Amino acid sequence: MSLVQPITSWFRRRVLWSTSAESWHERRVHWTMLLAAVALGLLYGLRGIALWTRADGSTVKFPHTPDWLLLTLAGLWLVAAVVLMRLGQLKLFGPVLFYDMIRSARRSRYFMLRGFYSLVLLLVLFFVWMTVPHLNITARERASRLAMDYFEIFSIVQLVAVILLTPAYVAGAVSEEKDKKTLEFLLATDLHNREIVLSKLLSRFAHLGLFLITGLPILSLLQFLGGIDPNLVLAGFGFTALTMLGIGGISILNSVIYKRPRDSIAISYFYVIAYFFITLLLFQYHMPAVFRAGPGPAASGEEAFFEVLYTGNIVVLLAKVFRSGIAGTLSADLPGLLGEYALFYGGLALICIVWAIARVRRIALRQTFARQKLSQQAKDRPPVGELPMLWKEVHVEGSLRLNWMAWTLVSLLVIGSFANPFVWLVEWTVIGTQWQEGTMVRDMNLWTRITGAAVGCLTILGVSIRAANSIGGERDRQTMDDLLASPLESTEILAAKFVGALCSIRLGLIWLIGIYAIGMITGGLHLFAFPLLLAAWFVFASAAALIGLGYSMACHTTLRATVFTVLTCAGLGVGHWLAWFCCGPILFFSGSSGDGAMYLVKFQAGMTPPVVLFVLGFSGAELRADGVSRDMAELLAFSIFGLFLWTLAGLFFWNGVLVPRFRALTGRAEGTDAERWHVRRAPALSDNEKAGAAAAGTAAAEAAAAEAAPRDAIKETI
Repeated sequence: MSLVQPITSWFRRRVLWSTSAESWHERRVHWTMLLAAVALGLLYGLRGIALWTRADGSTVKFPHTPDWLLLTLAGLWLVAAVVLMRLGQLKLFGPVLFYDMIRSARRSRYFMLRGFYSLVLLLVLFFVWMTVPHLNITARERASRLAMDYFEIFSIVQLVAVILLTPAYVAGAVSEEKDKKTLEFLLATDLHNREIVLSKLLSRFAHLGLFLITGLPILSLLQFLGGIDPNLVLAGFGFTALTMLGIGGISILNSVIYKRPRDSIAISYFYVIAYFFITLLLFQYHMPAVFRAGPGPAASGEEAFFEVLYTGNIVVLLAKVFRSGIAGTLSADLPGLLGEYALFYGGLALICIVWAIARVRRIALRQTFARQKLSQQAKDRPPVGELPMLWKEVHVEGSLRLNWMAWTLVSLLVIGSFANPFVWLVEWTVIGTQWQEGTMVRDMNLWTRITGAAVGCLTILGVSIRAANSIGGERDRQTMDDLLASPLESTEILAAKFVGALCSIRLGLIWLIGIYAIGMITGGLHLFAFPLLLAAWFVFASAAALIGLGYSMACHTTLRATVFTVLTCAGLGVGHWLAWFCCGPILFFSGSSGDGAMYLVKFQAGMTPPVVLFVLGFSGAELRADGVSRDMAELLAFSIFGLFLWTLAGLFFWNGVLVPRFRALTGRAEGTDAERWHVRRAPALSDNEKAGAAAAGTAAAEAAAAEAAPRDAIKETI
């Protein structure tokens, strides 16, 4: 008994498993509904799929369940879920869901965001409407082509919007409560882990769902042109919803693991981008079957592994849909494609959500009550020096906190980015492959341009997220008042926040410099292009940091600041191309010369950060006297001019908006520079003034002594 009792008590403390009749009834209802949902998913995803092959070569396929039967069963499942929730027997979400949804239901920013999204979709519709009439086809074919082209662009815009918004919406759900120190109050209630996590997740999904449904009325306009196949519409929204579910699962898990919203949001974006780029880098070693012209290799374990890994890549998905459309089998292939996509992102979301539910209480308690131990990096910090605010932002706030999974992905991404030049170098030096003249320089230049632009944009995104949480983080930790009570001036505080945001991704900057250094050593990058690329990165990163500081100052929560910062950076970086959707067809098809339209395109390219980082990575071969390209020279000129405009805009925003706004919000009425740095000395007193001051001091001392005499007498008496 002495051994069984400690084991039993430890098991009860760790597992926290209730054995009451009510708990068993609740578990029975939950598992029944979950198994019913899994059965519906399998009926839809596996129908028509070959299960095994007989000895005679024939295949045994899963039965094809009719659509009407699946819709009926899904409707019955929803009705049963609503009834059980109304009766209180199905408790998945709890009161946190209704609190979050009611609190944020009528906020004006969501209406503005949906209105902007509707405007974007209308501009896309106008662009397609201006382009299609100039095709040499009949009126009926023109209407059908207009509807189909718009639906394709509409689906791509929806997927891009989901990828941009889901981490910003979901990744701060739980970590924001930690930063505000309100998660402890939720954990002190009788709410289960699943009620907290699922309520936070579903409330964010509800807002994203309303955002996506905003485009449905615009899509319904195509019914006047013959319409779109309803199966295509359902499949398009299904792919979008599954992408949102998978990315949301990763985001809610990061929100549970990380303590700060900036870390959870940034890591969620990094996971999405890392998966996309790693799978793209693997294309050159194992090409997906959809891109192979001839028959691929025989099915094997390696082939199946790579095909499963590529299932969630949007490029592969769009290629499969496009290939099925050309073959005329899109309607037959859509259920299988949607089933594969559902198994990939649905399984990913299920694993992440279950992991988050199981670990939310344990991780939160450890982060709250764990003893703070100084790491080796903290012990090796330099002295504070004369710039304490800058020291705090660089050495204390530091960069993002990564766990082992994030470091693994970072390592894979870094190794994958340097894989191409390493393989080429081995082929050139060890194997002895004969390179044609200029081939290596051209290949290394293309690698430097693409990889450098991708890594540069990734680091700029990290700078913007770090800046968006700088001032809001001080406010959430309740240290903003202490900061404002210090003798530091507004410009010193903001400048330290600005420099801290830039230094937060210093490891990423070393990665970027390494890419450019390899490009210069191998001849793929010109020597004068290196300082231009660094200057371009600094200009764009500074602009992103200033935008993040502005929203961090204006928004009440770090989550809101991060969402608006990411959207604004994306809008200013590539959103101005939306104007091209309106002006481009008018300029090209109005019968006038196309030179003005081409110069407008080049000007917009010079204002786009990814294009500028790509264009400025020249090797020198493009600018030789015998082979100079006019278009390349003009793109370089417009890129440098665009950097000049970005610099002017940043200086104006700093001096005209950011610093005055910070002083107005904090009530810090600081004087001009002359008043601030000029030391005023008191004028010298005359002899009469000195004598008057001495007499006044003597009279005050005598009055104080006369007032204290009765008290001294009482003390002596006692």
